[in-house]
Amino acid sequence: DFVRRIAIRYQTLKHPFRAQVRDLVGLLDLQAVEIRDGHIRANLEWPQKVSESELLERYENMPSAVSANHPAMPDLSRLLGRRR
Repeated sequence: DFVRRIAIRYQTLKHPFRAQVRDLVGLLDLQAVEIRDGHIRANLEWPQKVSESELLERYENMPSAVSANHPAMPDLSRLLGRRR
């Protein structure tokens, strides 16, 4: 199950469920994932719908974790050429 596999990445955080919800909401806002029929699905067309400048703006405004240990943030920062 996808949720259980993802939960492993968050288990070392102080509030893992809150972090998962925060990140899911961020992905929903980016339209990178969608929820249909009770399932979370990747939206593979989202890069064509969001410009690079819009993505950078949204990334800069995303809430950050109290801890910088979130597993995805260093990769996303490198991808976007930003530091958090």
